[in-house]
Amino acid sequence: MSEDTLNVRLYKRMLQAIDDYQSKSLGISQLISDLEGLHNFLDHPDENWINNFYQYWMPLEEIYAVALDRKQSEFDEHSQTIIGQSLGKLKELIVSKLPR
Repeated sequence: MSEDTLNVRLYKRMLQAIDDYQSKSLGISQLISDLEGLHNFLDHPDENWINNFYQYWMPLEEIYAVALDRKQSEFDEHSQTIIGQSLGKLKELIVSKLPR
């Protein structure tokens, strides 16, 4: 399997994980884990892309960690807004790597 084919499959799986979270069939913990795990399997990703990935992924991790610490089972409106913005940016970033 070529590097491009593998990476394209991983990017598509990342998008699917985001869609699954947004449709409430995947929890945020699993989303965070899936995105990071899939990212780790990318073959020679662009360094700038990696930096942007973590810039948009990290707020998800931070919001989830705070909610766990506070024993909250739901996110407040502010956290939901940040999650939505981060996921939107992640989608844009991932789609930018897919063939047109």
